[in-house]
Amino acid sequence: MRKQLPGRRTAGQRWVDHATALLTEGLGKIRCVECPCFNQSLSGVVIELHMDDFHGPGPLEACSEVIAKLKQHLKLKASPLVGPEVRCQHLRRHRVRTHDSAFIGSERRHIDSVLHALGLEAGSAVPTASLPPGQSDGDPLTQEQHRR
Repeated sequence: MRKQLPGRRTAGQRWVDHATALLTEGLGKIRCVECPCFNQSLSGVVIELHMDDFHGPGPLEACSEVIAKLKQHLKLKASPLVGPEVRCQHLRRHRVRTHDSAFIGSERRHIDSVLHALGLEAGSAVPTASLPPGQSDGDPLTQEQHRR
């Protein structure tokens, strides 16, 4: 067979491999080692690849350029670009786009299932000590100070 059958694991993995090769080799994106579904460009665009969905924040002009380059290689439909300070949900994850970054959060149900799997349902949250904005806690520790 020359084509992969839709719905089969091998077909999905082959598509991800093909799309990743296009992003890294064809378009020069850098694949994240820690989370391989993310690819970053020098223009500041971060592309999340989830099967046949591409999603990612970055400067609006750079995002438009990435979409145009992807359309040269793929039959692609693109949603309108979302500006800064917008909250949305994509792939069951809450996303907040700011002027210079993006935050991706999980659904509460997923967090609860992880806590259950780790046996931490009865745990309680406590505040973490922190400094007010603009206040410094001094110079970083040296290696010897850190060992004490």
